[in-house]
Amino acid sequence: MLQCNDALVNEAPNLFMASEAELKAFWSGADRAVQKDYTNVKLIGSGAYSVVARAVETATGETVAIKRISEVFYDAQEAKKVLREIRLLRDFHHPNVISLRGLAMPANIETFDDIFMITEFMESDMRRIIKSKQSLEVNKVRSFMAQLCAGLTHVHAISGIHRDLKPANILVSTGKVTPATPFGVVRLCDFGLARVDSNPRYAKRLEETSTQVDNAMEDAAEGVSGGGDAAAEPPPLKAKPPPLRAQMTFYVVTRWYRAPEVILRQKYGAAIDMWAVGCIFKELLELTPQSHLRTRILPRSPRHPGLGL
Repeated sequence: MLQCNDALVNEAPNLFMASEAELKAFWSGADRAVQKDYTNVKLIGSGAYSVVARAVETATGETVAIKRISEVFYDAQEAKKVLREIRLLRDFHHPNVISLRGLAMPANIETFDDIFMITEFMESDMRRIIKSKQSLEVNKVRSFMAQLCAGLTHVHAISGIHRDLKPANILVSTGKVTPATPFGVVRLCDFGLARVDSNPRYAKRLEETSTQVDNAMEDAAEGVSGGGDAAAEPPPLKAKPPPLRAQMTFYVVTRWYRAPEVILRQKYGAAIDMWAVGCIFKELLELTPQSHLRTRILPRSPRHPGLGL
């Protein structure tokens, strides 16, 4: 994945206009009709699996980010992350969560191996703000944290858990100023490690979905075996396997933002996101004027809240 930290829309300092050869390589695998929908394409970052470009959507004139994930089916684990992220982004509709504007159609649906994700463009992220060491107004920190909590509340409201909250995965656009967001807009991104919490509401929805699939498969099997012959004997009933039990991996969250329950390999839920929010809040507070929160608990680690060390 792109190490911006998989933030789909991070702008790199070496932003440049792509040459014709680079554009051809970038759009390789995409339908030609899609390429005409975007102009002024500029490459802004690349990684082991993906390349990110900034472009202008001709239909709306808006600036968007296009992430090309190459050979998405080569690694099963990476393919699952991409699929999970796309699936979850379809359910998120909040101004403080990055939105998936669409997927570019492949040139050949039977042989395609690359995925193009189009999202909103955000020129920076909270990691850059923190690393800049520039002083932040208290009201700016308050605005950023309010938006962060609002977006996370939406994710948790539909039983989602981000599981990889860190400054690099919190995008910031200071150019999008409104009366409600006077210091810029904040959006959560990178849901490759996100999961849906196994609470009763989700379990019920999962059970209903699986029941519908089972019924459809049984109806199809009866139609094939019967062949329209009313005298045909029904197929023998097969014992259904026990339902799968959802399990959460413990390899989540960047090291410095991991909650105690993850470190201790205990059962966890949405609260691990709030622990990461607290760590980020502490880092932002250190940038406020006359801050007294300049302590480290470990060498080369970010500052953690609630620890007077």
